[in-house]
Amino acid sequence: MIHMNWKMIGTFSAFLGAVIFVALTILAVVNYPGYSVYSNFLSDLGTGENSAMFFNIAVMISGTAAVVLSIALNKIFNKSNECRLASIILAIAGISLVGIGVFTENHPIHSSISALFFATISVAMIAFGIGLRANKKSYFFVLLGLSVPVSFMLIASQLAEHLAISLIIIWSFAVGAVILKAEEKNLIR
Repeated sequence: MIHMNWKMIGTFSAFLGAVIFVALTILAVVNYPGYSVYSNFLSDLGTGENSAMFFNIAVMISGTAAVVLSIALNKIFNKSNECRLASIILAIAGISLVGIGVFTENHPIHSSISALFFATISVAMIAFGIGLRANKKSYFFVLLGLSVPVSFMLIASQLAEHLAISLIIIWSFAVGAVILKAEEKNLIR
């Protein structure tokens, strides 16, 4: 029987999803004349003539990586009900992130898919933090998760979206680091 190394798969998915999103989004911004975090939503990049390919591939790959990460979290932190819940919700967030790239800003359901992504990723981030309550870093994960919706309530919408995405990227790297340091006894064989 083939043994899956969920620890490496999870770490790789968390880091890869974040790195690819950042790299391709930077390429999209460079190819979108006049793009501004103050006046443009990230989804504007998905409809720009020269930026759409980069951004839409970024969200589809990152969404797929989030689904893979969700499976890994379920396998690695299988003793925590909150982490299992976080993994299910993260899978929904990942699928909705893929949907953002498929149903771009000019599609009627784009706003609903985008709202679903931000809501589910926030809940997943919080649930994962609660699931790590034995770990000193659990408060950091909960705080990041709470900061995503709070940023939308306190700041103008375009800037809030960029801030929320930055927090999600930080969370992804932090999750990758936690997985990398996870003790073998937490892993399913």
